[in-house]
Amino acid sequence: WFILSGWIRLVKQSPQGRAVTLFVATAREPISGVSALSFERYGATAVAATQVRVVQIPRALIQDLIKKYPLFAEGIVAFCCKRIREMELAYAIAYDHVEQRIAHVLSRLSDDFGTTLPFTHKEIAEMGGTALETSIRVLSKMKRRGWLSVKRGQISLLKPAEFKKAVGLA
Repeated sequence: WFILSGWIRLVKQSPQGRAVTLFVATAREPISGVSALSFERYGATAVAATQVRVVQIPRALIQDLIKKYPLFAEGIVAFCCKRIREMELAYAIAYDHVEQRIAHVLSRLSDDFGTTLPFTHKEIAEMGGTALETSIRVLSKMKRRGWLSVKRGQISLLKPAEFKKAVGLA
């Protein structure tokens, strides 16, 4: 599948029953790349966060392109490696302190969306694996520190480098 417009979150249940957001995919990005290459289903759910338009790319076409175009194959491998690292990080931080989880979520989202993140407190809470009230408290603390501003449905990182350094992500 390839996203034409909108964005999704890929969510997987942990063995403890907790929903973990593995990654966010935006327009002009494939999803299910590893499944297309491995011939196996992946037990995760794509959750549309906005109105999304997608197109399914037949596995046979992808494999044909890989065989004919080495640069395409390199791009697919690099992209799959990036996704694997994102998923590994999502699981690694799943049991960190909530402040660290929220910081990781904001940092990861800024890689895709830049400094203005089109997300609600509720979406950040879901991606951080915490309650809405806790997300609001953590984001308010970050706002008081001058790292971000919050408007309805939007979070802006004001000092991204300082933020990442302060939370141990730089």
